[in-house]
Amino acid sequence: MNSNETLGTALNRVLVDAAPARVGLFRCRPWHALFREDRRALGHYVVFPGSGVYIRHTGQERVVADPNVVMLYNRGQTYEREKLSEQGDNCVYFGYEPPVLLQALQEQEPRAMQRPERPFSRTHSPVDAQTYLMQRVLVAHLQEEDTADDLYVQELALTLLERVVRCLYPRRGPAAESEETRKEHAALTREVKALLATRFDEGLTLPEIADAVYASPYHLCRVFRREAGRTIHQYRNQLRLRAGLEQLLDGSDDVATIAGELGYSSHSHFTQTFRQAFGVTPSAVRETATGQWVQEMSKNLTA
Repeated sequence: MNSNETLGTALNRVLVDAAPARVGLFRCRPWHALFREDRRALGHYVVFPGSGVYIRHTGQERVVADPNVVMLYNRGQTYEREKLSEQGDNCVYFGYEPPVLLQALQEQEPRAMQRPERPFSRTHSPVDAQTYLMQRVLVAHLQEEDTADDLYVQELALTLLERVVRCLYPRRGPAAESEETRKEHAALTREVKALLATRFDEGLTLPEIADAVYASPYHLCRVFRREAGRTIHQYRNQLRLRAGLEQLLDGSDDVATIAGELGYSSHSHFTQTFRQAFGVTPSAVRETATGQWVQEMSKNLTA
């Protein structure tokens, strides 16, 4: 079936198909012909069920695949479905390439490096509420085409993978870092901050940023978040918003022009993000940014 083809009540819709992850929606009612077919995974997939369905990996016990678990598939894995509810199979899937998966797994399951063709040693795992929410937020973001942000999507897809690995191995923590490693991580974070300081208005993707600092996207995503206390996307967004505030106070351009120059997909996206950060809309700042207003705001902020 084509990746975006709809057959009756069966749907396979790809929302994004680019590094580091392929993300899609799959819907198939139990009476549909596709539901009963034996399947073969075309890639390494992390799958979040949205309804209850029985899944049996070939040679394994039947699993109740419901929203409390995440299902795992290695490329070439054969499996079959069995009816559990009238909703059939209703899920969100994330496909990751072997290098990304192996890097995510190596700390928790070193033996995965010895079997790159089947990095997942388990068929499923319990999943916590925050991880389930994260994948739903990502899908909702992708479905809003006018506001979809490549860097946000790429980072969230890798963070999601990291959380899934933690769900797989809840009792294992990351290895203690040496002083040399801590220095390397701090230096890597500084390089990214230096890059963003002058190029925050560009639509740089996570792979592009990673290439610029000679790191893998997965490693960079994790290290930056630990060192900076926020994601690269959040850090860049704050740089954009504060630059926007300065331009608004300067009064040289209209709000729509500023939004476009800063890399926002639309006037409304900029306005919403700006209001969340500063508690006031860009238009309100533009309309009231007189000397008297600035003095009044200064008093309120220091009171």
